[in-house]
Amino acid sequence: HMGESLQKTGIIQNHPAFVSGASLFLMTIIAAVAYFNQIIELFFGIIILDFIVSVSIYFFFREKSPQLALWSGASRAIYTILLLVIVILNFNDWQNFDESFSLILGVFGLHLLIQAWIFWELKTLNYVMACLIFVSGIGYMFDSMLIIFEWTEISPIAEFTFLGEIVMIFWFLVVAFSRD
Repeated sequence: HMGESLQKTGIIQNHPAFVSGASLFLMTIIAAVAYFNQIIELFFGIIILDFIVSVSIYFFFREKSPQLALWSGASRAIYTILLLVIVILNFNDWQNFDESFSLILGVFGLHLLIQAWIFWELKTLNYVMACLIFVSGIGYMFDSMLIIFEWTEISPIAEFTFLGEIVMIFWFLVVAFSRD
């Protein structure tokens, strides 16, 4: 009922952008709580939101770049399925979950590289978005490589490169409410 009233008043101008931005925002909060408190159960909520984002991102970008939109949505869906698998397999073992999670973030990094490519194709201000998201994707992929090759003497970098994701959340929300 609320969705109908929002649509009638014209507050939300782009529903896929709103769904993407709101879901990413909620996911960021839940992920922080889950990770810092080591609550694996909360990752089920993240999985649901991640799947919603994989679909909404496809719908948002499909007009401008159908092939990349499909790749982006599919790569995020694959990451989400892997996340579900590691949550189930490591439900009572935070240490194994944490290591597995770091490993699959490489797939998430691939998704972000595809997102960066889409933003690059959109041009203008989106070049900045593309660069920030590209750096985020590389950060996640680098951290996965640390796990794969057991490079324990090198520190993870994704905790410093995630700015592109935060900017993307707010970009989607601005687009959702913009009139043009």
